[in-house]
Amino acid sequence: MVDIDNELFELYKEVSKVKKIKYFFIDSPFLEEDEEKVQEKNKIFLKLFYKMIFYLLVVLTCGFFLYKCLHGKMFLIVFGAIFLLVFIFAILSVSKALTKFAKLSGYS
Repeated sequence: MVDIDNELFELYKEVSKVKKIKYFFIDSPFLEEDEEKVQEKNKIFLKLFYKMIFYLLVVLTCGFFLYKCLHGKMFLIVFGAIFLLVFIFAILSVSKALTKFAKLSGYS
């Protein structure tokens, strides 16, 4: 005979795990069967990580050089424009990576 309380508790634990972003993106239980998909997933997130580090370095480097060359409002305007441009590139990179991951997972 099946103990309903234990089954409901196991179901509750499973649903609780799915609510976490780590479970969906990093653990990816639906990709465990295929080793190639797991490697592709890791490549996608590694590329995204490198792009984010690159964008951060670009903003810091530009900010440093602009601070040396420009003063006052001009610095804030130019740095704000560069930051906004890099932020848009970062959002597009995240969107592209998540789209690739969703296609890899079987979602359209």
